[in-house]
Amino acid sequence: MTQCVARAINNKNNGGCSSIQGGRFLKVKGFYQKCRWLCVLLLCSVQACSIINDPLENPTSEPSVTANAPALEAEGAIPSKTENSNVPDKQGALLKAHKKVKSIAIVSTKNNQGFEKIIQALRSELDAESEVFYLERSLQQQAKMRESIQHSTHGQVVAIGSLAAKNVEAITDKERVFCQVFNHQTLTIKPGVSMVPNADKLFGQWRQLSPMLKNVAVLTGSGHEQTVERLSKQAMKHGVALEHYVVENDRAMLFKAKSLMIDVQGYWLLPDNRVLSVNTMKELLSISVKQGKQVAVFNPNLFKYGGLLYVSADEKDIAHQLIKQLNSPMNAVIPLQ
Repeated sequence: MTQCVARAINNKNNGGCSSIQGGRFLKVKGFYQKCRWLCVLLLCSVQACSIINDPLENPTSEPSVTANAPALEAEGAIPSKTENSNVPDKQGALLKAHKKVKSIAIVSTKNNQGFEKIIQALRSELDAESEVFYLERSLQQQAKMRESIQHSTHGQVVAIGSLAAKNVEAITDKERVFCQVFNHQTLTIKPGVSMVPNADKLFGQWRQLSPMLKNVAVLTGSGHEQTVERLSKQAMKHGVALEHYVVENDRAMLFKAKSLMIDVQGYWLLPDNRVLSVNTMKELLSISVKQGKQVAVFNPNLFKYGGLLYVSADEKDIAHQLIKQLNSPMNAVIPLQ
């Protein structure tokens, strides 16, 4: 812009010198020189204005950059600032696509409110199509359901509950994950989500109700040693010793629980159907109330028999852990957070 203005000044001086000589011809010539000077001045002004509005020469002018950036980017005139800003989004989309789970079949039993909550939580979080299959008592219906899933386009199957897991075992060539199965050791399906809730939350609340609580007994069948060891570490954070006893059946469980009445302050009933029955649970709860022992239960229906605390995993936590297994299956049962 400065150079254009300087040239206009020089041409003006030259035009003035040419018109001094006088005469008609010189007046015409002088008039011609003036017109020539005006044209030069006008041309320089237009050039100056075009340079002022050039976004490449004046990058700090926000309106110019905003208006011209899309066209220049399409032509490749702006090197890569705008293009590079899109790279993280593309990578994020690719990562999401890589982790996106396949179409899913969800297998559960009918009329189970707890399972239904898990289904709803899972479907609300899934980034994939899903279809729910409900099991009935009829073995013929269960066989038809398995066949239907086997020949479907679903690439993954989620089994909720023991009955569903046993049926899903017979389905092949699909990724299978289970949850809400306590005795999972004999299942051929390996990726799963633990049914046992976080003991940290349980004992945090229990100690608030009973600040003097120091020891609690838990009785199960075999195969849960690692699970109880993890729970014991969480209980110790709250100053509670979790004592584990392995028994063979429901009568042995009741006999052992009675023998511990003097030594322990409470019991935590885990849903092991191998060592628990309705009658033994009722009797244990009745005796515990008489002896002043506190019992944490896994079903709120046991409150009427003397249960103090009901502990259960949150359906959203179960759904999140299921999705982890669907995205990156591990041949193990992962705990709840």
